[in-house]
Amino acid sequence: MEIRKAGIEDLDILQKLTQQTFLETYADQNTEEDMQEYLEAHFTHERLRESLHDPKSMYYIMFDKDEAVGYLKLRKKRSEKLEKKQVIELERIYVLKNQIGKGLGKLLIDEAIGISKRGGYEVLWLGVWEKNFRAIAFYEKCGFKQYGEHIFRLGSDVQRDYLMKLDLID
Repeated sequence: MEIRKAGIEDLDILQKLTQQTFLETYADQNTEEDMQEYLEAHFTHERLRESLHDPKSMYYIMFDKDEAVGYLKLRKKRSEKLEKKQVIELERIYVLKNQIGKGLGKLLIDEAIGISKRGGYEVLWLGVWEKNFRAIAFYEKCGFKQYGEHIFRLGSDVQRDYLMKLDLID
């Protein structure tokens, strides 16, 4: 496995990967209309290009030989509930459905933790949908603790995300 920082040259790969993993993860539990609206708002070429050029966003793609099998996105921004700390958000982390159970998510989490520590961050935080039980259990196994919640809109559906954090310094 290789994990490397994504650049503008990876735009097509990233778009395919973001759309496929998002659909695989959430399509069964959401309406087609809400899914389509979210994909069009966040995973078009234009939106991903903007995000790749944003200095606050960092994408990393995981490859198995020449196949992209997962990715993560870190975003440098404050959490409204962790204002006094140097924090970074693990905004997205996804692995293709046919790759789940192979330890790839743990490799991506470890990469995110390493990048965050090298960047001098004190806390890595994320939001996870309250109904994504597999992800919640995974994050807990990786040491994340719930510290709050916030509202997340998927199309017209208002959902609740749990906020979870991992302290990076002892």
